[in-house]
Parts: sequence; structure tokens; C-alpha cells
Amino acid sequence: MTGKERMLRAFEGEPIDAVPVAPLYLGIYLRRRSMKLYFDKCWQLTASGPWKVTYDWWVEFQLAFHRELYSVFREAHDWIAVPGGGRRRDVEGSMIVREGGRLFWQSPNGSRSEIHKYEQPFTSGQDREVVLTARDDVRKLCGPPPQVDRLLEDDYALVPQRFCKEATQLTALAMGTAFWHTYATLGFTGMMRTMVEEPALFERLVGALLENQVAHIPFWKAFGADAMFVEECLSSNDLISEKQYVRFCFPYTRELLAELKRAGFRVVFYICGDVTGRLRHLAELPCDALGFEESKKGFEIDIGGIRKEIGGKVCLFGNADVKLIESGADADICREVERQVKAAGPRRYVLSVGSPPTPDTLPAKLDVFTRAGHAVRVE
Repeated sequence: MTGKERMLRAFEGEPIDAVPVAPLYLGIYLRRRSMKLYFDKCWQLTASGPWKVTYDWWVEFQLAFHRELYSVFREAHDWIAVPGGGRRRDVEGSMIVREGGRLFWQSPNGSRSEIHKYEQPFTSGQDREVVLTARDDVRKLCGPPPQVDRLLEDDYALVPQRFCKEATQLTALAMGTAFWHTYATLGFTGMMRTMVEEPALFERLVGALLENQVAHIPFWKAFGADAMFVEECLSSNDLISEKQYVRFCFPYTRELLAELKRAGFRVVFYICGDVTGRLRHLAELPCDALGFEESKKGFEIDIGGIRKEIGGKVCLFGNADVKLIESGADADICREVERQVKAAGPRRYVLSVGSPPTPDTLPAKLDVFTRAGHAVRVE
């Protein structure tokens, strides 16, 4: 049975040859490896001088690179992230240039961007504070809805389409909800203040962001992915009230998920933080599976308790503690897998983690986790 078949059967509660395993946020976990691997490959290409890029070469390079990136795991997972695309005119005629110990991607128009071997410092939205007032043009702040045909022109989606056709796992894209995107627009303090001081304007902002997201769905659908992983942060009980959640989050998230389902995506919805006062609402969302953080930061999230409260009609992603996988004994990891499957499965259950695996976690430890899940049959 393929990984894709396992995942689809888990969503429907059907018998499977093994519990599917789908760790969250592997793109974050693999980022260090990805940057170093990409840099090293480009360094080799430029050993004899600048490397002239053709679009057809670039497509094959991207596909091979993505496969090699995930080959660090000896036990394959049952879903996999889909790589991005690129327009032929933006790639064809580019150069990879080595200067001293540095590498650059030089576009056809002569602009350059450095290819870094290691992660660079960045500034997050938490450092911003934008508080909406009645004078603000919410639509201008969000930008216009996308012109999907223009975004997809010139073979933009060729790489993801090829990747999805060749993959045996469930292929997945990822996005955040409209509420979560208010953080990028306003910053943390700005979103919290606007929610309280200008609630009607905040609703308009969430609505405008949702409108743009719905307009984007045909763009994402063109990639050929099976599923959409949808993340929502800062909507938990430790940050906003249930009343605020019901007004500013739930209806917009429900509409987004419904539109994704109508487009043919399988939908996995993941919510960060304390879910007190949220579960009865989450149970009403039109999704194929729900995922949760592990217990931390003063709140407890028991996957067995969630199963009892939500019932058996929706698939649950497990929330194993990533610190256990990083530093726990193999036997302890296997016992946690057994506990999670017994508490929330085995049907309509996918073995997963509550947060991104830590950067110091050895791939072999994730292999232990995956093998333990694949050892359990679902009758």
C-alpha cells in the first residue's frame, strides 16, 4: 500500500496495512540541510566557471534536489511537501556565479540574489505594530485579488505538477488562515489592539484576506497536490476569548476550508495553542483531519481526551512531543506511539508530532518514530 493510499484510507476510517505517519513542518526541520545541500550542488556546478541555466535543466534539477533532500530518512513518510514553481522567462538564461567563497543567482535582467549556505537573521511580524483606524483602506492594505492566469503562465507550475504525478505519498501544500495572516499584516500587538479597539475594521481585514485566499485556490489547485495543510495560530484560548474566536476566526476559517474542499483538496487543519473552548467548534469544520500542538506553555492537550470529546467521525493527527523524539530512548518513543494510537486510533488516526521536529533531532530518531507507526496494522 502506498503512503497516499494509507492517508486516504485513514481519512475515511478504512482498514490499512499500517498506521500512516505524517510529521508536521518537515520543511522547517530540513531547512538547514536544504540550504547546505543546495549551496554545495551549486558550488560544484560552478567549479569551472559560471553555470548557464536552461529552464529544462532547472526543472530536472529541482525534482532531483527535492527527492535527495528527503532521502535523509530511511523510512519514508506517508505525505510529502510539494516544491514551488517558476516561470520559464525568469529562469531561462540565468547564471549561477561564484565569487570568492560566495555564490549568486543572476537573473536574465542582471539582478542578483546570494545563495546562502546557512540561515540568515530575519525580522518577524512581531516587531511591527500597525493599528487600523477608520481612515485606513483595508482593501489597499491587503492588495488586490490575484490574477491566477497570469500567475500560472509560462509553465510556472511545471515542477510541482511533475512532482505530484511521480510521488507515491500524499502530496501536500501549506497555507495559513485569514486570521493568522492578520499577524503578517499588523504585527502581533497591532492585531490584538485592532481586534479590541476597532473590531469592525478587523472583521473587514479578515474578510479581505479571505477573499484573496479564495481567489488563489485555482492557482494552488493547478499544482496537482492532493491535500492542503491549513495552519491557524494566535487564535487559542491562551490568547483570545471564545467569543473573539467565534467572531473573528471560526466563520472565516470554515469558509476557507469549505472552498478548499469544493476545489477537490483533502484538508488537514492544524490549530496552535490551548484548545479549551474550541473543540466543539473545530468538530464542525469541513476538513478531513485535525491536528494539535503537544502539551506545553502551561496548557495540556491530551489526544485521547480530544478523541472522546470530538468523537470518531473525524481523523486526528497525533501530537507526539518532539523533545521526546529528539532525546528520548527508542523504547520510550515506541511506547509513546503505542499510547497515542491506543488513545486516538487506530482508525481515523495519523501518527504525527505537535510541533516542528527540533533542528538537533537526528533523522534516525524520526525513523524510529515512523517505523513504530508502520508496525501497527489498522483492522
